[in-house]
Amino acid sequence: VLSLQQLLTFSGHSDFVRSVAWHPGSLPWILSASDDHTIRIWDFDQRACLSILTGHTDFVMSAVWSPTSSTEYLLASKYLIVSASLDTTVRVWDYQNLLLAHERNHDDNKQTSHAAKVDEETSSGFEFNQHVTTLFLMEGHERGVNSVCFHPTLPIVLSASDDQTMKLWRMRDTSAWCADTLTNQHAHNINSCLMTQDAAASASEDGSVALWSLWQRKCFEQVFFDEDTRLWNLCHDDTKRLWALAHDTGMTVLAIPKGKGSVPKHISQPPRALVLGNPRNGSVDVGAPFGHLFALSRVRARPDEDESDFFLELNHWRVTKLFYYAGVFLVLPCILLAF
Repeated sequence: VLSLQQLLTFSGHSDFVRSVAWHPGSLPWILSASDDHTIRIWDFDQRACLSILTGHTDFVMSAVWSPTSSTEYLLASKYLIVSASLDTTVRVWDYQNLLLAHERNHDDNKQTSHAAKVDEETSSGFEFNQHVTTLFLMEGHERGVNSVCFHPTLPIVLSASDDQTMKLWRMRDTSAWCADTLTNQHAHNINSCLMTQDAAASASEDGSVALWSLWQRKCFEQVFFDEDTRLWNLCHDDTKRLWALAHDTGMTVLAIPKGKGSVPKHISQPPRALVLGNPRNGSVDVGAPFGHLFALSRVRARPDEDESDFFLELNHWRVTKLFYYAGVFLVLPCILLAF
């Protein structure tokens, strides 16, 4: 049994905290989203709140950092935060100026001048949104937004809502727009979503998880759990091809094999450390219902593309297939006519 030690408690939010996230890079920063309609950036090393992001008018259900490896982003800044709120909006924030200020103060070996003490009593005089600005305000969902995520390498945001839809948002330097809506698959609120390079996943209160092709923008696999089981959250480990789902009765881990086929041996018998979920039997269910999740076309971005055709490009095998069928339909009639 692990012995955990409490190191620090950050105080400042005036209502429930819905999500927290460590910075994906080397910064000792923590992002928190709260029912008090705000998002906060905390510095673990300085034990301080660096910035309070205001603008949402209802509960902020989720806030996440953009991937630090997003070298293909076609944006002026790749230091982004995206947040989802029950006010039906998605906001993208730019924290590049906060990072620059942090680096300047770090080089001067000084404590950042904009950092507020963690003490809730002193936070009332804090300058809101200092060094963090709203880059995009995305509107289009009819009901509250529960979850949001960035694409691993492209300037794409995916949002999941109580209106039973997910929306794909495309970003440019000065604009953002809804590129497509993924719908007609879930019968209840969608509580969580995520994207891999080629696919998207959604977890719903209707007791199902759906997998979507990004380039076809349609569901290619849906798995249902017990009728009364609501799904709340999902995450994945792409290196081990494992997906974890949180639901009413515990947690389920799904193994995604490479292509169609059985579960790899090292997954079919999971290590003891994975047994920590289901209160019914004290274990974690492991299965492989998704046989071809990653057998998809690659998604690529073209800097010179027309904004109206979204962000997708047919890859080599689809082009080859097109020429193959074209050749068959053109050559075959000529052969028949020759006889």
